[in-house]
Amino acid sequence: MEVKVTLEAGQSLIDLVNTLLQGLFRQTITPAAPTEKKAKKQPKPEPAVEPQPEPMPEPMPETTEAPTEVLQVNDTAPTPAAIDYTKLRAEIRTLAAQKRAAGQDVNVILKKRGGKLSAIADADLPAVKAEIEAM
Repeated sequence: MEVKVTLEAGQSLIDLVNTLLQGLFRQTITPAAPTEKKAKKQPKPEPAVEPQPEPMPEPMPETTEAPTEVLQVNDTAPTPAAIDYTKLRAEIRTLAAQKRAAGQDVNVILKKRGGKLSAIADADLPAVKAEIEAM
């Protein structure tokens, strides 16, 4: 069986369709990799978990003595926050740029510590920042 379709269209519609087809042909179509069906791995059965018996509390001997005082230690002392040296270097860079724009020579401080900001040891960065701020 043969089917024929005849469409009558104006020249502008034909030009539009041709332009679309040319655009489609210019696109590169990469063929999809052949899909291979791989055998699915069967998950290994997990070993059965045997319930553990609940621990029995140890019997407390009865005494007539007063309970002893319990000394509590405060282990929640605040710890110093870790310093983000990358952030600190960025802050120093910004601060130095502001000081240079104001006409101050920041290079003197940097040269005392190694010449470049990247050459300054991490431990010295807070002191360098303080010196630049004090200018």
